[in-house]
Amino acid sequence: MNTIRFFALAGMAQLTFLFSAQAQQASVPTLNGFQLEDLALPLEEMFIGGPEREKIKALDAPAFLNAADNTLLSGKDFVIGIFFNGEARAYPARILNHHEVVNDRFGNVPVAVTYSPLSGAAIAYRAELNGEAQTLGVSGLVYNNNPLFFDQKTQSLWAQMLGQSVAGKASGHFMEQVPATWTTWDNWQTQHPNTVLLSHYTGADVDYTTNPYAEYETKRGINYPINKVNKLMPLKEKVVGVEVNGMFRAYPMFVLELENKPLIADTFNGMELLIRYDKETKTAMVTNLKGEVFPSVNSYWYSWYAFHSDTDVYMLNHKNGKPAGDIMVTTAAIQR
Repeated sequence: MNTIRFFALAGMAQLTFLFSAQAQQASVPTLNGFQLEDLALPLEEMFIGGPEREKIKALDAPAFLNAADNTLLSGKDFVIGIFFNGEARAYPARILNHHEVVNDRFGNVPVAVTYSPLSGAAIAYRAELNGEAQTLGVSGLVYNNNPLFFDQKTQSLWAQMLGQSVAGKASGHFMEQVPATWTTWDNWQTQHPNTVLLSHYTGADVDYTTNPYAEYETKRGINYPINKVNKLMPLKEKVVGVEVNGMFRAYPMFVLELENKPLIADTFNGMELLIRYDKETKTAMVTNLKGEVFPSVNSYWYSWYAFHSDTDVYMLNHKNGKPAGDIMVTTAAIQR
């Protein structure tokens, strides 16, 4: 082979590789600036949720106040409370309404505290991927009216309700849930007198006394389409959902109200659970028999069902469960 022909063939090979790489890159869909490789969700069911990526700013360097220094919250304000690695911390809904993610650390464990005003979902995760700490941001994308967050290292998208990466290099990976409690500031202080409180001195130009979702919380409808709907309850009925070894159960607040007990014992998929219902605040906490908080998700019914359509539902006299539609419940008398 002569020198000219060799370089000609080499140049053609390089061009072929370049065009192939460009074609492959062009075939990867993008949305709101994210390349959706290895997409685990239907692209047509993902929506830009109003703001551009990171227009809603996560809090990456949270500061905390002693409870006595609180000037923002009333006792009835809601917080996400976390007791982990021997530390108790409260994250006000007033702040999370404006930021949705707090990237925090408990000792050497990175924890992402997430809240979705659209779905009412309050969930915390160990923010790790293959043993490396991750920082989550707000992508501006939603799926089933629930936010998709992203990690700064791989730019992969994560579905809040699943704790799973659904697009990008991390697609298919999961984050471990950290037990968190949706409750009032008064209740959390009573349970954890030594708690600290996420400071509202965040450096952001935000009025945390305002709730941008006040109207949304009271209206019946939602903002973006969902792919599964079950009319057992209104879309925005509050539930607390649990997973035990791949099976799912929802505890509706109106059912816990009808039970009229501060403590309800339930056995689900071999796990003995205690559901502690607070009638005054209409909130519930799930624990094991030792009183340790069990990982759960507080959310609107529509969101729990959209992501866990094989769920069953705790109803009165639930041990005599019978099917209603495609959900195991106990009695049609209390459906609404």
